Amino acid sequence: MYISPLSKIPGPLFSSLTEILVSLKRPEGRVFEWFYSLHLKYGNLVRVGPKFILFDDLEAIKFILKDSDMPKTPTIAGIRAHYNLPTLFSATDKTFHRQRKRILSPAFSIKYVASLEPLIQSCVKSLIKKINTLSKPSPKSSHSLLSSTPNQLNEDSLQSINLYQLIQFCTLDIIGETAFGGSFNMIEKGSHPLPIKILEEMKRRVKCHTFPYFKMFFKKDPWCDEENSKATKQRTDILQILFNNHNPLKQSSPTSPVDVTDGKTMSAFEIQDQIMEFLIGGSDTSAFTIIMAIIMLLYNPEKLRNLRLELKSAFPKLQNSVTSYEHEDDLFLPTHETLKSLKYLNAVIDETLRLFPITL
Repeated sequence: MYISPLSKIPGPLFSSLTEILVSLKRPEGRVFEWFYSLHLKYGNLVRVGPKFILFDDLEAIKFILKDSDMPKTPTIAGIRAHYNLPTLFSATDKTFHRQRKRILSPAFSIKYVASLEPLIQSCVKSLIKKINTLSKPSPKSSHSLLSSTPNQLNEDSLQSINLYQLIQFCTLDIIGETAFGGSFNMIEKGSHPLPIKILEEMKRRVKCHTFPYFKMFFKKDPWCDEENSKATKQRTDILQILFNNHNPLKQSSPTSPVDVTDGKTMSAFEIQDQIMEFLIGGSDTSAFTIIMAIIMLLYNPEKLRNLRLELKSAFPKLQNSVTSYEHEDDLFLPTHETLKSLKYLNAVIDETLRLFPITL
């Protein structure tokens, strides 16, 4: 406690002995606010555990994340389905991480991602179609899964729309199209068992990681394993890339791994775990960034006007196409190739990511 090199770093009482305060704060989902309050109280360096130090210094953060070669904390293994089954995110071994990146790299090449654009645009078109349908005045409000309060109309007799939920549904449908062999149809139906079950599984893992002594009480739902094991037909999505590296002789499972993973091939359970990461990492983060960009633009109407002027100048027919079309195929959407050259749009995206990093 007193002879440790960290003993001079200030922090809450007993933080030199235990991380219990961090464990108690994590389930609230707002531990970052507590960390911020500690920095206000104790300064740039705060000790919240025997080996847990918070930094509020740009140079230190740059050194830790970029310049140094520090290993990833072993505690990250707590979010794995099994301790011996790492994923790209939870890997602590650098050799394994490089090998897993090599397996996954075809799914993130510029050429392959570009080939997914028609699938992505089909989901965005469904989103636009849904918003247009809900935005039409109607004397009777039909029940909508997207309304925060069913059958609620605003002063213009338009249905209230839960835009955040809509965008979240759209990102989930995109993940379904590009990584699971088909859209979840969340925009139309409002629900699908797979993303819900996977989110529940991730919550279970966080609980196991936060409260390891109670791990035995957090039982895993076998539904995800059973459902993913049915996906055996030839596919044209990211999941197929993982299946191409499937080793059927590798008999590892979350409960009783026979082999320690070699990083070069993947067992069926490793594929399931890896694809779960794609769903979690690709849906919530994207939806959060998009909705925060919209909120900040609404708070700053001048910036919104500037963005609309840039889009209108680049795509004169865009607004009419989005609001007035007979068939979904007639709906025009700009491609990534044309959008990436728009300076103001990209500035809005960059500033949103700066103000609201996805790690929040």
